[in-house]
Amino acid sequence: MEKHKSSVLKKLRATHAEEVQVNRNYLKAIIETLVFCAQQNLPLRGNNEKQYLLCERSDVNRGNFLELLSLRCRDIPWLKSSVEKQSDIHRSWISPAIQNALLQFNLELLRKLQAVDFRDAVDLGLILDETSDLSRDEQVSVCIRWVHEGSGETSETFLSFFKTASTDGETLLNLTKDALLTVGVPLSNIIGQCMDGVSNMSGKERGLSTRIKEVAPKAIYVHCYGNSILSNTHGLSQYLQSANMDVAKASKSAKAVIKTLLKCRSDEAFDSLWSTSEIYSDQVRSALSETDYEFRDPRVPRQRRPSKRVQALVGQESDDNSSSVVTTAKDHYRRSCYFVCVDKVVAELEERFQGNDHDVLYALGDLIYKKEPAATSFQKVSEFYDLDITLLQSQKCIFEKLTVPNKTEVPVPLPSGCTRMTHTCSYQFSTKLLKSSQLYQQHPVQLNVPLALFGVPKLSCALQ
Repeated sequence: MEKHKSSVLKKLRATHAEEVQVNRNYLKAIIETLVFCAQQNLPLRGNNEKQYLLCERSDVNRGNFLELLSLRCRDIPWLKSSVEKQSDIHRSWISPAIQNALLQFNLELLRKLQAVDFRDAVDLGLILDETSDLSRDEQVSVCIRWVHEGSGETSETFLSFFKTASTDGETLLNLTKDALLTVGVPLSNIIGQCMDGVSNMSGKERGLSTRIKEVAPKAIYVHCYGNSILSNTHGLSQYLQSANMDVAKASKSAKAVIKTLLKCRSDEAFDSLWSTSEIYSDQVRSALSETDYEFRDPRVPRQRRPSKRVQALVGQESDDNSSSVVTTAKDHYRRSCYFVCVDKVVAELEERFQGNDHDVLYALGDLIYKKEPAATSFQKVSEFYDLDITLLQSQKCIFEKLTVPNKTEVPVPLPSGCTRMTHTCSYQFSTKLLKSSQLYQQHPVQLNVPLALFGVPKLSCALQ
């Protein structure tokens, strides 16, 4: 009888390697099932998570994770045998504690992969939004925005939800620092910050935006344009939430809306609106006449006259026939509703698009979208970003001549698909043109302008 040439040690090694591979495949199937539930935002837990007869059908709700794993076991024979084998030795690797640990490992791996995407980007934009979940716990959503220098395209990456016990400016600042450090980004690299307008975010003294500017002086604060009177200015709202929105067009659109609203703030405009509402009211009144419901006409609420004693103390003359007393419902809604709403919308729009470093943003847009920018735009950009104004002006002039040559000159060959700088709202036109046409070494100052403008976030709606 011929002896076997293989030794016992080789058989043990082969058996061990096979067992390791089976265990790896088993753990991989568990991780894939878990990640699928996480990506689809499906809750993992169930009413009864007993693992007895996991591979069989059950009328008990064992949760999305266990039910999906049970479904896969019925389709994959080797997975079914592995689950049954691991369950017999009480090492199934599907307990809630193991699920949380695997999710945490995936989170750390995902953050490392995210850091690779923007590790070469020097200037980054920061987007934050503060919300409360169903359990009424305060949490902060953090997103990073950056510009790819090679292509000029912009990208936004969601980091995570971060739970916070307090929402004051100092606590949010520390939370922001810790959130950025998870992906290896120092707060000093931030050149733009976008968040809503609540006091703890946009406060001039103790707000988060002010505290961030103390660490990163070039971090331009932008109030989320998507939160700017969404319901009252639908057309402007749709544009402000679009992916191709830029600050120059946003400013022009806002000014046009403000001008239109100011024209609507007149007695003639209100009379027209009131007449239209009366027509609809008559139609509703007629429709309700045959029902048990009652249509109530507009009324003037009871008004309290000012105290004569208080008027005497402040030196105000008492006038019982004062013109400020509203006598009709129409006058009441004109003063208390219509004019107040229009004034509020105009004031909010003006607040959103003025101040908060918007002059620097408009100057950046002026340098990019106009062939001959204003001298003040060069001055503001050069002072804010510490650039040589002479080099910036000369490189802008040279770049315009290269992109749009005169008819008498021989055109400079440029890559296909590249447009001149005045073409609107292409996030990649300027940087792509500079990079692909090998002009970057000759125009390093000019490249800082589009990188700064497109790196500043304008919206936080994605986080919401």
